Amino acid sequence: IPTMFLLVTSILHRYNVSSPNLNTASLQLLGCYIHACFSFSLFCLQDQFDNLEKHTQSGIEFVERYSKFVKERSEIEISYAKQIRNLSKKYQPKKNSREEEENKYTSCRAFLSTLNELNDYAGQHEVIAENLTSQIITELSRYLTELKAERKSHFHDGRKAQQQIESLWKQLESSKRRFERDCKEADRAQQYFERMDADINVTKADVEKVCPVIAHHQPI
Repeated sequence: IPTMFLLVTSILHRYNVSSPNLNTASLQLLGCYIHACFSFSLFCLQDQFDNLEKHTQSGIEFVERYSKFVKERSEIEISYAKQIRNLSKKYQPKKNSREEEENKYTSCRAFLSTLNELNDYAGQHEVIAENLTSQIITELSRYLTELKAERKSHFHDGRKAQQQIESLWKQLESSKRRFERDCKEADRAQQYFERMDADINVTKADVEKVCPVIAHHQPI
């Protein structure tokens, strides 16, 4: 909006609107040009606001989707760790049993070593699940909360700005109609003045009386 106001100001300065040489037709043309510029700017702002709203919502949905993926993977890691730990525990030799006596054999010791490594492997998956939860899921949850709050605040301000734009648009439309009406009245007054000026029966005093009326009807 500030850019639009600067554009209008530069146009008015360029065409020297205050100049008495600028006729009504030129003012009407300039008014139409300013109206068109403002209409285009309003369309662009509205269009980009909607696109931005869709884009940021898409970004939030992506973060939520990724967070859900990490959470499900963490659950799988925990479930897998539990299963292989139970498997290791299931095949551990029982104390004071024949299996414990057989552990002196190389093959039995190798199997026991495999079971112990499997138990350690379960611990590694539990650590992975814990890190996924503490370092990613928790942080993503916090980030999403902040992101949604920030987005809500920005779009609240954006909608408020849109309402202001729409209000300015209505004011512009009202000013345009008033401007067009004044231009028509100025044309009629100018034609009346020219007829009086050309009439030999009209005195100079009569013509001078009409001048303030014409000036009053000139568009601002």
